[in-house]
Order: sequence, then structure tokens, then C-alpha cells
Amino acid sequence: MVLSSFILGETMQEKNKIELKELRPDLAGNDLFEMFQEIPKLDEFQEENNLNGVSKKLFPLCLEYMYRREYGFELSKTQIPTINFILYINNFPVGVAGLRPKLNDFYKKHGGHIWYKIRPSERKKGYGTKILELVLERAKWLGISEILMQCNVENIGSIKVMENNNLKQYKKDNKSISFKKHLSIKKITLKEHL
Repeated sequence: MVLSSFILGETMQEKNKIELKELRPDLAGNDLFEMFQEIPKLDEFQEENNLNGVSKKLFPLCLEYMYRREYGFELSKTQIPTINFILYINNFPVGVAGLRPKLNDFYKKHGGHIWYKIRPSERKKGYGTKILELVLERAKWLGISEILMQCNVENIGSIKVMENNNLKQYKKDNKSISFKKHLSIKKITLKEHL
């Protein structure tokens, strides 16, 4: 399902088609596989990419596992359902994000509702800001009224991405910065919808 589609970058010479798609096993093409191989297994901020190093043969099965976890299947006691998304620019995957609709105590303190990764070759092009914007739209649609996020204190790029999306810093220690944003949810009644 395509969640959002629009044109990015009024100042860009070429207009780009942007799509945020829920990650499903049927998306397991070569471009997506290569994106997950390009994103480091362990990045400079010690964040993991569990699909880096997976064989092409196992890749669709890994996507199936991620998809099943979205609906609460095959979760350990500490894991919670996460909706995963891929950001496509002109049908080319540039980033991945996850949305945890409900947080347990662990994720309230570590990580929050949303995480994202942009493939290294596509960084510093505004795609981090865009993927977060689109995932925030989805969170609002799901009725989440407050978003919590966290990043490494040295991750200047992610700090800028969160600030660009109007998240406000509310806590900082020597390792991480915590951000939050209140989402205005308009309840639509059936009568208004008709």
C-alpha cells in the first residue's frame, strides 16, 4: 500500500516522485536488497541493521518475519509490534523506518516510537526529514497523540531531522537526546465523514 506520494523539492531541477510504502515481503527486489546491504550492519552510532549480510535467498524470508512482527506474531517478551516502511524516490529505495504504535517501558526510555535509516549514498539530500515527516503523518492517522524519539548526542544529522519536523528536546544525557512532539488528532465522526 502506498501511504503517501508527492513531489519533493521545489528548488530541484528534476521533480522527484516520493512514495512511502509499508515493508512487505513482495517488495523483496534487488534494489531493496542492495539498500539493506549498503546500510551498515552497525553504524557509527552503534545502531544495528539486521538485514545487512543476509543472503539474497534468505532476504524475502527476513522481510516476511518483519512483516509478521508488525502484527505481533513471533515477538519475544521484550519486543513490540513495529510497522516498517520504505521510502522510494523515483521507484528507488533510499531509506527504511519503523513506527511502534504503542510503547512498552523499555521503548519509552530507549528509542521511542520511530526509528529510521537512510542509505549512505543518499544522505544529506533531505530524505531523513522527508521519511520522518511521512511516518509522523502515519502516526497521526493511527491516533498517536504524542511521539517520543531518541538519538545519539553525536548524531547531528538526526538531531536536525527531528528539529526540522518540529520535535522538541526534553531530555539529554551524555549518550542520548530525547525528543517529543504532540500531534493534533482531529476525531472524525461518521456524520462528518458522510
